[in-house]
Amino acid sequence: MCGFTGLINKDFDGDYLAEIARRMSKLIAHRGPDGYGNWTDGYLGISLSHQRLSIIDLSDTGKQPMESRDGRYILTFNGEIYNHVELRDYLKNSFLITEWRGTSDTEVLLKCIEVLGIQDTLKKIVGMFAFSVLDKEKNKLILVRDRFGEKPLYYGFLRNLSCKSFYFSSDIKSFKAHPFFINNINKKAFIQYVKFGYLLSPNSIYENTYQLKPGHLIEIDIDSHMKIPKQKEWWSFLSLARESIGTKFNDQNEAIEKLENVLNRSIIQQSYSDVKMGAFLSGGIDSSLVVSLLNKNLDQNINTFTIGFKEKSFDESIYAEKVASVLATQHNTSILESSDLIEIIPNLPNIYSEPFADSSQIPTFLVCREARRLGLKVCLTGDGADELFGGYNRYLWSKKIWKFVSWLPFNYRFLLSLILKKVPDQIAELIGKVIFIDKCKHKLIKLADRMAYVRDIDDLYISLISVFPENSELISSSFDYWKGYLSNPMDNVNEFFQDDLSSLDRMMFADSIGYLPNDILTKVDRASMAVGLETRAPFLDHRVAEIALSLPNNLKINSKIKYGTKIILRKILEKYIPSEIINRPKTGFGLPIGYWLKGPLKEWSYDLIDQDNSFFNLNYAKKLFHQHNYQNYDHTEKLWSILMWQLWHSKNER
Repeated sequence: MCGFTGLINKDFDGDYLAEIARRMSKLIAHRGPDGYGNWTDGYLGISLSHQRLSIIDLSDTGKQPMESRDGRYILTFNGEIYNHVELRDYLKNSFLITEWRGTSDTEVLLKCIEVLGIQDTLKKIVGMFAFSVLDKEKNKLILVRDRFGEKPLYYGFLRNLSCKSFYFSSDIKSFKAHPFFINNINKKAFIQYVKFGYLLSPNSIYENTYQLKPGHLIEIDIDSHMKIPKQKEWWSFLSLARESIGTKFNDQNEAIEKLENVLNRSIIQQSYSDVKMGAFLSGGIDSSLVVSLLNKNLDQNINTFTIGFKEKSFDESIYAEKVASVLATQHNTSILESSDLIEIIPNLPNIYSEPFADSSQIPTFLVCREARRLGLKVCLTGDGADELFGGYNRYLWSKKIWKFVSWLPFNYRFLLSLILKKVPDQIAELIGKVIFIDKCKHKLIKLADRMAYVRDIDDLYISLISVFPENSELISSSFDYWKGYLSNPMDNVNEFFQDDLSSLDRMMFADSIGYLPNDILTKVDRASMAVGLETRAPFLDHRVAEIALSLPNNLKINSKIKYGTKIILRKILEKYIPSEIINRPKTGFGLPIGYWLKGPLKEWSYDLIDQDNSFFNLNYAKKLFHQHNYQNYDHTEKLWSILMWQLWHSKNER
């Protein structure tokens, strides 16, 4: 796990190129604090830098940038190739390759590219990765991102009279070290942020700067590097879904056995490390299953980590401690207080580089920091299970909600929305219980807020994952909102699948290509890399995804039973953990932000909202603040999104 940067500029000499690459790399040194490397060719006009976090082969034989033995390829790599041991055997048996510098997965990746080429290598490797490879024979630079988007990769262009450069990095903040970088805001990306609280690739927050999409690559011709490359898809989740969705398991026991076997293989491969490792444990289905299988396959005492809160209504640490007790792990619980939040908040723009408003970013960072503080360099996570196996409550509720909403003509829904927002608390709880079952009032208010804009169940899904509706008053009048509006992941799913899919499939597929890479995996990567910790997600092994997509939906979701999400994962987990511990409502990785905004964060939040800029209608933002603090409204999600933009923007202007 590492970070890398690079740039192409034909007008700079080699020393200046290397110096800029070094400065760019220094800004992401936290991603790889164990070593720095650079490769520069002044004649070609290219410089590559690498920050190393040593996980496999701690010696200098794993150092990057790494050059192939014949000198043709130069590789910089961020991530892990989990099947690198098997690939060594394959190269030995098929190509008689027996001489190796060391034991790193980087060297295996480079040798595969050298022997097989890029496309065949990508078909064979299992892992999370982003990498650049320079092919000196073809005079091309190739940038590649992994299947699900676990590892980030940004690139951009400068095209002015002073400078013509192509540059790339594991973290967008690197580009600020380029002497001619321009930090103009990408207005389309800003609109995405307002709507979702995060950005959707290929957009980045800056103009002329892009994210490489998951499962995509680009090729840059060194001699014509200012030509914008087209992102080419080398792997597609939606294609895999189309191929797998018809291959249902007829026998439930067969499905359970096959999935458990594939998960075991994934976890065994991902547990390979030359450094101390552990796992995050929330006490939920996903992390508990990962720890259970890790515990079964490793002959050692596993370190597990969780975050708790003094506010008992948010504190889930007791469940993690029960699971840890059953599995006899070496468990660590950190209790988060508002003072911890106040300490971390000012650094959030540095951690996330772009505006990002998932408030679970804070406990995620803290649990990563705690694991690193106790000497770990690698932690396994449960990320990806919700999207692949039907874990989100919206999968349970959507049909019921749409049935509740759709009876009323669209033009009258705005009136119903106003009525629901005004009903007394007790009635709101009663109505909410009919629809949602638990934590009713807040969800009912959110539904009421969106109801006026929902035309079908797909609209309903988008509204449930959105922070602000399309016509929000928050957007400054200086913005042409609709001109900046972009298609959403549900549009991409519907365009790809011309035939009918169930609403459940459409939601899970949209989450897998939208919410998962752009929110969940962004959150975990930035939080873990900020402290030099590698996280691995066994559920995001593409072989696990293939099984998940082949399952009938009744092994994922059953709205007629209590705790009717992730059915098949629960059945596997019951072999290791008593059902009374694991069968409880899903809560997510939440924290009492709304409560803190009314208390210890109240003054800070108002001062930040009051900072003028040309993006927000600040009168509307202040109205939300006032309602949240004095009129019994819960605007936590909206206020946090505004605050994270204001905080990021204040740092970006410097």
